[in-house]
Parts: sequence; C-alpha cells; structure tokens
Amino acid sequence: MTRFSQFVINLLRVGLGVALLAWVIHVTGGVRALESLVTVPWLVPAFALQMAFGAAVEARRLGWLAQALDVRVPFAAGYRLVAVGTLFNNAIPGGTGGDLMKLYYLASENRSRTVELAALLVIDRVVGLFSLLAVVVFLALVNGPHASDAVVGGLITASLIGMAVIALVAWATWSHTMRAGRLYQFLITKAPFHNVLARALDSVHAVRRHPKRLAAAILLSAMGQLLLGGTFALVGTVLMPGVPHVLVALLALLGLVANWLPLTPGGLGVGEAAFAAIFALVGHSGGARMLLAWRVGMLPLAALGAVLYVRGRTRVEAQQSQPGPA
Repeated sequence: MTRFSQFVINLLRVGLGVALLAWVIHVTGGVRALESLVTVPWLVPAFALQMAFGAAVEARRLGWLAQALDVRVPFAAGYRLVAVGTLFNNAIPGGTGGDLMKLYYLASENRSRTVELAALLVIDRVVGLFSLLAVVVFLALVNGPHASDAVVGGLITASLIGMAVIALVAWATWSHTMRAGRLYQFLITKAPFHNVLARALDSVHAVRRHPKRLAAAILLSAMGQLLLGGTFALVGTVLMPGVPHVLVALLALLGLVANWLPLTPGGLGVGEAAFAAIFALVGHSGGARMLLAWRVGMLPLAALGAVLYVRGRTRVEAQQSQPGPA
C-alpha cells in the first residue's frame, strides 16, 4: 500500500469517526447533553482512576503470560507499554495501533523472537476478550429478568458463543491429537509462511504448560473488567438515575465489545453509537455520554504514554532485555 493510499484510508477512518461522534451527540441531546461531564466533578476522575488501575492489570497480565514464553516483562516496563499503546490506540488518528507499538518496543532488542512476541500480544488480547465476555455472562446471570430484552439476550448469547470459540481454538492448538493431525502438519510444514506459523502456534502451545499463570491472568483480567463495570455503574447514577446498577454495568461492557471494532481510531463514534443503541434497546438514554466520559478519563493515561514515547524507547528496552526465568 502506497503512502498516499494509506493517508486516504486513515483520513476516511478519522472522518467516519468524527461524523459518527457528531451524529450521536446530536441525536442524544446535543452539547447540552455533555454538561454533566463537567458539572459533576468526580465523574471523569472516576474513569481516570479506573484507567490507571486497568493499565496496571494489563501490565501484570502481560508479564505473567510472557513468562510462559521465557520472556521477562517487568511490571514497570509493561505499564509503559500499556500507556504508549493507549496513546496510539486512542489519541493518534493514524494506522499505527497500540499493539503494533508494543511489538516494536518488545522486539527492538529481541528481533530473533519477533514472531513469538507477536503471538504473545495476540494471546494477551484473547485473554482480555475472554475475560470480558465471561464477566458479561456473569453480570447477565446476576441481572436476571432485566436482561430479558431479545436483542440484549442475543448479545449475551453471542458472548457465550465467543467464549466457546476461543476455548475451541485454544483446545485445537493445545491438543496433542490435533497437533499430530494432517491439517496441523500441513500448516507448519507446507503452507505459505509455514515457518512463521509454526513458531506462532508453538508459542500458543507453550502457554498450555503454565495453566496456573494462564488462570491467574484470566482471573486478574476479569477482576479488572468487573471494576470497569462498577465504574460505569457508578457513573450511571448520574447519567441514568434509577437504572439498576448491574444492568448499567452489563450494557456498558457489551458496548465496549463494539468499541473494539477497528473501523475508526480507538472506535471513535462507533463505540458511542453502540452505547446509545444498546441502552436505547432497554428504554434508556445517556449511553453515548457515558462512553464519552470514559474517553475523557482515558486522557491522563494517554498523556503519560506521550511523555514516555517522547523520552525514547531505551528505558523500556533496558528492562525488557534482561534475562528472565523459564
């Protein structure tokens, strides 16, 4: 892809995000609907504190999973990676995602293991998604009759299916029977880029040898997702008074799944539209404002990422390049 075509695609993505955001703000009450973001002094700081804690959860999760691949990512280095990734995911309207920047930093002095490190980031994302879907299902069970809307019920069913698909793929890559099968052997010996694919699949399989670390990473991530849902519920007392707290948390986390879609930088506009639509399904407004508050609360972490990015990569690499235990 040429630089010009990449520029055009990035411009279209930004334009789509801005247009969706403007449309959502318009249909949900215009600028007046955003007054609560500044008139309630604790609203945005609540999300800022949650983001700081969430980054710590993600950093520790990445470190635990990295140990399964004989890679050491100290907590401080992991936190820097998360902060810089947040900056590139949400604050810079370009095609460079946060995970790509994480890979750049991780692989700078471990170039011989770039494939394994890329697999590590994919595993980390899958663990995060699995824990999010698990928390959604848990909240749906706790919420009970309030989640009876057909569309919301369909989204919860989709979450269950997503968990099942992740579990099935994990089993396929971990099963000795599957690894000995013809299809698997074709993929790692004759398929295009089979050498790269073999190294990536071996990295996924390596996690199987550390079930306690994997379970700890999933549990820690689920705790972080529960805290995020609790923060949404707390903010909901202002933006959607009278709506059950568990229902607010459930719908907000469902909306975040849509926000992950890479249609616009950081899901800008797409997430707001999803939040507005999901909450409207159960007869409530304010979903878009809630996600906007979350985005504003993300700015301090993105600002930290900008400072660390400007200071250079050597401080991150120096810690990541230290040898670690198997």
